[in-house]
Amino acid sequence: MAKTAASATTGTVYVLRDPRDLRVCYVGATTVPLATRLNGHLSSPASDALRAWIAELKAFGLVPMIEPLREGVPVAGLAVAETAEIHARTLRREPLLNVNGKAAAGRIIAEREAEKVRRRELTHWRAVAVRIRAVAGPLPPGFDTAVVLSDETWEAIQEVAAVHAAMEEARAQPPKPLHEISDPDHYLPESARLLGEFGRAVREAEGFLLGDAYHQVGLADDWGRWEEQVRKCVEAAAGIKHFTSRYEAGRYLALVRWYLAVMPPWRRLAYRCGISAAGPEFHAWVTDEEDVREALRIVEKREPFIGRAADAISGDDPYGPGLLDILDALTTVYSRRRLEPGAVGPVLRLFARHGCLDKRMAAALLTVDPHALNHIYGPDDATRIDHDLDLPAGTAAQVICHLGGRLKHNDGLHTLVKRVDAQLPVAALPDITDDGIHTPGVRAIVASLIMTGRIKASVSEATAYVAMVRAWWTPRPLRN
Repeated sequence: MAKTAASATTGTVYVLRDPRDLRVCYVGATTVPLATRLNGHLSSPASDALRAWIAELKAFGLVPMIEPLREGVPVAGLAVAETAEIHARTLRREPLLNVNGKAAAGRIIAEREAEKVRRRELTHWRAVAVRIRAVAGPLPPGFDTAVVLSDETWEAIQEVAAVHAAMEEARAQPPKPLHEISDPDHYLPESARLLGEFGRAVREAEGFLLGDAYHQVGLADDWGRWEEQVRKCVEAAAGIKHFTSRYEAGRYLALVRWYLAVMPPWRRLAYRCGISAAGPEFHAWVTDEEDVREALRIVEKREPFIGRAADAISGDDPYGPGLLDILDALTTVYSRRRLEPGAVGPVLRLFARHGCLDKRMAAALLTVDPHALNHIYGPDDATRIDHDLDLPAGTAAQVICHLGGRLKHNDGLHTLVKRVDAQLPVAALPDITDDGIHTPGVRAIVASLIMTGRIKASVSEATAYVAMVRAWWTPRPLRN
């Protein structure tokens, strides 16, 4: 802060240096002689940090050195000059003890650091995306049928579009002159009247759509948030203004579950890479397959809702790996790249806990986590029991296995038996079968790796797995 003499017209911007190393520790401004200003600092430091520094120097019999930087500065511009010097030195990362004048520079430094972090992350994720795209892409829908819409449903959808068009046209019209309004106190503009009509038409169309889609799309699945979000997407079809045909509307509904299962990790990857998660740029980036691009163009009739619905279902999981983590880890394992324990380990342990590692995944897990058996089944209690009770090696293991055979419904004991066997659970194909919110997305990732030949299995097993995954989102035929 500037120390000012009332009659002065100019002042000086000065610095305080540490006499031990000549480092600038403080920038100030004053209109009084520098010796007078230094005495002011010594008797009444402006901050706790400055007070501590001066006390430290006094303990060594020293005082700060004061030097002018700019002399003859008009008083009106003295504070600005002082702040500019503090700002410049702060941006150069000089550790000034000033309290005032550093905030703006601090914000700039923070923004620069954030931008560096953002650029590093962008570079990292773009490299990850290149690697992932070289291994796999989004699994195509695998069907070209549409949900069958009744005449009443299609007429209701067209009515919604017609009312909306009339409402937009009415809004574009200039307001009617007051003298042409027969009853100004009870006058309802045409656009407002049509808004109420639009709401009625949408509700009617939603009812018809839910009736048609209930069985075909699978609205009765007991999936919690899945059922809720799929239903919202179906209802949203009632408000889409530009379906060109009944088939296009039915195709949109038919692809909803495919989109919600397959696209979340790819949308998240695009976001990490600074690419729009919808639209032509995304379509061109995410896949070379025209059937996938066409499906995306149809489903995004209701973008951004459909995308938000996907993100709501399969966003980052605070309790375990998200779908992007799983996509990244599995493409790493099956592309024979160097494994990173921090990224791959949690995903492989997730599969191991579900008992669905294949041989490649099991080998990868033991590579990144030599103590994987302990992390999955717990410590080797059999060996510890032999040691504690001074038993011949292997005795406790035999007892545990025998008890496991006798007490077939004791889950804790069965876990001990698995640890005694010292084997990771290995399956022909990695298939998470529990009814979890991420299960459809995980299966879609695994199926895409099977389709590209990365996960090896017999033709019959591979075909059956991909067919099972696609059957989950393929529309079901109408019942007679």
